[in-house]
Amino acid sequence: MNDQNFTNIKKFTILLGKSFVQYLQWLNLVLIILIGLVGYYFPRSEQDIALSRIEIAQLFMLAGDSNQAVKTLSQIHSVPLLNAELLGKIGSIYSQAGDNTKAIDIYKIAVSKDPQNLLLKSNLAESYANSGNTIEAIYHYLDLVNKRPDQISYLIKIGQLYRKLEDYDHAIEFFENARRVDPLSWQPKFYLGEIYRLKRQFKESIDMYAEVLETNPKIIDAHLLIGMNYLEMGDTTRALEWFAKASDMAPQNHIAYYYLGLGYFNRGDYDYSLEYAQRALLLQENYQQARLLIGQILLLKGDCSGAIREFIVVLNSNPRNNEALDGLAACKGTKR
Repeated sequence: MNDQNFTNIKKFTILLGKSFVQYLQWLNLVLIILIGLVGYYFPRSEQDIALSRIEIAQLFMLAGDSNQAVKTLSQIHSVPLLNAELLGKIGSIYSQAGDNTKAIDIYKIAVSKDPQNLLLKSNLAESYANSGNTIEAIYHYLDLVNKRPDQISYLIKIGQLYRKLEDYDHAIEFFENARRVDPLSWQPKFYLGEIYRLKRQFKESIDMYAEVLETNPKIIDAHLLIGMNYLEMGDTTRALEWFAKASDMAPQNHIAYYYLGLGYFNRGDYDYSLEYAQRALLLQENYQQARLLIGQILLLKGDCSGAIREFIVVLNSNPRNNEALDGLAACKGTKR
């Protein structure tokens, strides 16, 4: 058998395998639809009617048609009579469809029927958070913490919600609680690093990210954030060391190259700065921060035509970018 025949047989085998998988997927979908339709047209109870419509709504969600999914759910007229499990499924579909108000209403009924169901309570809290009602979400997560003080995910959620409110002291309190509950988990330490950074407590932020890296040395963001903290502290040398570590570990990470470019820019080494900013843009052509940095470098190097070109691209993406507007004004010799 020559190589060409072998290649053709290999291609045919792969194609046949793919076709068989697609056939099974199609057959599975048909069976699910048939089961749903049988339940729809020959119902045995209100629960069966609801279940059939829920299954059809789930199929619409899988197909990406959330409008039809919600429309199907609206045909269920016996919601208060349903059990907590079915209500939880309905709430989940509304939540996935982005109708958090309806999801909240459904989850509240479900929780009233099964007050010990922590998953339903958690979904209710998450729906409040997604709806923008942060205070109510915190209240419901606190109730969950009272029932499961050993569950760090609830503590982390509360910390994140306080961070959203810019109540950093309360955020620290709950992230620290999560850290005490599970000293080996890196997530509370990572979030503490973020909060300390927002409070401009850069040394404390570095300490937290360093603790993260003790047990998880491959988390690139922790390397970058330590570098950013050093950059804010004015220690460009250490910042560049951490950015270089990040770029060595993840050579396709455009953000690492951008911060290398920014570090060299702060040092006044515009050739290296330009090189790394261009690498970042090569990896992610829509990364406007890198393009802005390139414009600023070209401006300082006296290449106003090149700088203007970069600033205009940035402004096309964000017409209110003050740094790009300032750069454009500087090139034209005017003040904004």
